[in-house]
Amino acid sequence: MAGFEGGDKNRGIAVVLRVSERPVECWRRQWREEGRAGVRRRDRLAGLGCRTCR
Repeated sequence: MAGFEGGDKNRGIAVVLRVSERPVECWRRQWREEGRAGVRRRDRLAGLGCRTCR
């Protein structure tokens, strides 16, 4: 979340977390819509909370 708040690009966050950009896009969308609570849930962090990541 610090990356989102700091304005980091999805690609940079994905590289640091060693994931593809797709889950980062989903996490960012959840963060934008619901704030920290939107990405705090474990299933969202696994990419399961976003329809495009399923």
